[in-house]
Amino acid sequence: AYVRGNAKYLYRTWDQQTRPTFQSLKGMPPVNWMGLEVIGTQAGGVDDAEGEVEFIARYMEQGQLRVMREVSRFRRDKGLWVYVAENTGV
Repeated sequence: AYVRGNAKYLYRTWDQQTRPTFQSLKGMPPVNWMGLEVIGTQAGGVDDAEGEVEFIARYMEQGQLRVMREVSRFRRDKGLWVYVAENTGV
């Protein structure tokens, strides 16, 4: 969704308690995503209500290559996975 700049999808799949406003998602600066490497996952299986994904993302922003490493938390909401927040306890 970030790669395609799909603000509607991001908004729908972001937890209501932690998501930014739709307008701020629509106003995201253009970023050219270069790659995504999943490092690992924790929970997030068929029977789980929550899960985590650790990843490294590479992207170009204002002509500079940037690297972001994050552990993202997700939870099920009415059967669908939604992004909650970055796990800051890592």
